[in-house]
Order: sequence, then C-alpha cells, then structure tokens
Amino acid sequence: MRDDGDTTGALQEAAQLGSAEFSVPMLAHLTMEPMNYTAHYKSDAANGDSLELWISNHMTLAMK
Repeated sequence: MRDDGDTTGALQEAAQLGSAEFSVPMLAHLTMEPMNYTAHYKSDAANGDSLELWISNHMTLAMK
C-alpha cells in the first residue's frame, strides 16, 4: 500500500468536492499480444551457464 500525504486532511480543507459515478459494459479480458515464452540458454565456461527469458506479462515489476 502507498502512503502519499494526508488525504483525509486535504479532503477536509478542500473548498469544493465533487463526486461522479461511471460505468462501462462488461468486456472480455483478452490480451492483444500473443502469449508466448522464449528462452535462450547459454553455456559459457568462463562466465557460467545462464538462461535468459522473454515473457508476456502485465506485472513487470513483480517479476524482477
């Protein structure tokens, strides 16, 4: 969770408050890119073995 400032205090001190309600129709959640994975294995005696992966993912920071 983030904690960026005093939201409650800012709302209490605001000169004007607004509210709105938005809705959208139900849509299917489909990816536009092809969901595939590519792996590149490198065997290197000097630097050791390594495996580099290219993946489709929408949570880039969580995957690091």
